Amino acid sequence: MNVRAGFNTFGHSDSVQINGINYDAQLNLHSVEALIDWYPRPRFHLSPGLLVYNGNQLAAQASVPGGQIFSLSGVSYLSMPSDPITGMAKLDFFKLSPMILAGFGNLAPRDGKHFSFRFEFGGVYQGTPHVQLNFAGGDCNPDGTNCNTASMNPAIQSALQSIRQTIRRDASHYGLFPIVKIGIAFVI
Repeated sequence: MNVRAGFNTFGHSDSVQINGINYDAQLNLHSVEALIDWYPRPRFHLSPGLLVYNGNQLAAQASVPGGQIFSLSGVSYLSMPSDPITGMAKLDFFKLSPMILAGFGNLAPRDGKHFSFRFEFGGVYQGTPHVQLNFAGGDCNPDGTNCNTASMNPAIQSALQSIRQTIRRDASHYGLFPIVKIGIAFVI
């Protein structure tokens, strides 16, 4: 048996515009794991464990410059020039998540060799994603009449709720996140 811990990190940012709304998005895949390797057969292991910190998330800041038209669920609005639309979106998962891996090889060789290789596969259960999506600022009809705050506009709040549900449904496929690892070790 082996006991091991590790961390994973990856980040990517991008800016996109969708339906007149500018999004500055950041993908963060950060986690810390603890596992026990059990070898029921030589060179084959099963590794139950935990992501003791699951920082996998997608976050975005949204903005619509004042006086610009944007749309939600097919309905057009004007971002109020004196109080432009801003917002935030975030998708994340359980912070503590169980995982299971299976594979071949041992990074701590017991046969006196200096090199060892490891291949493993499995998954982590992150659960149903948490989705936040909120807008602030003012909106008007496209002709500049009937101005409201986005938080008080029932049509915008209904559209945001529908978008949240769509994102949650689409992201639920990642509740069980697949893992494939390849490792090489050199022992002095």
